Amino acid sequence: MVNPPAYITTSWDDGHPLDLRLAELLNKYDLPATFYIPIENELPVLEPSQVRALSAEFEIGAHTLHHSDLLTIPESLTYEEIAGCKTVLEQICSRRCTAFCFPKGHFRRNHVRHVRSAGYRVARTVELMSLDMPRMHSGVAMMATTVQAGPVGFLKMARNSLKRLRPENLLCHMLYGKSNWVETAEAVLQHVLSCGGVFHFWGHSWEVDQMGQWHNVERVFSMLAQCKGHAIFTDNTGLSDLAIP
Repeated sequence: MVNPPAYITTSWDDGHPLDLRLAELLNKYDLPATFYIPIENELPVLEPSQVRALSAEFEIGAHTLHHSDLLTIPESLTYEEIAGCKTVLEQICSRRCTAFCFPKGHFRRNHVRHVRSAGYRVARTVELMSLDMPRMHSGVAMMATTVQAGPVGFLKMARNSLKRLRPENLLCHMLYGKSNWVETAEAVLQHVLSCGGVFHFWGHSWEVDQMGQWHNVERVFSMLAQCKGHAIFTDNTGLSDLAIP
């Protein structure tokens, strides 16, 4: 009996200079990734030359012009924040930018329409513990995540799941969650390999550094690399090509 297909993707937000350290580890384990980069941020961001170099090896996605929470800025500015980032990144990288990530995961339905109008194909959220393929909404492949790089408590997981009306994600956390987040990642990964679905590993390089989690991130990268031949590896846009209507 052939196992259902398993997909593995990773993504990294905020364009912090420590993304270069992530890139080294991803290259070490030959893993694809999408880096979601704002043009400006309160935190340090990669220089244009560094973004261009990163784009030679990984997908570069947009994260608004100013890492803007779309729920807190005037509605008249939201489209420019979404579309303007794409324009600048395409100028820097000399290639199309097809993936967008909502800062802090905050958005409304009309923002998804802006994402489509701007020419993106995929919009990544911060929904956790999802094993689902992307689903099409308003002409955009909406992409959830599975495991975040770092500890996520039960209360945060419960709020994340219930806010999105995804009780199955909370059930997944209850079934496979361990006291150590790396062990949780391993348990969920084994389930995906056996039963099919998506394992989407994501995080922020600055947060990984702040929490002292580099060793654990590399442990997860090593686990993912051992799945070569048993799963399909792709960046976020590659996975969006398989979105469910």
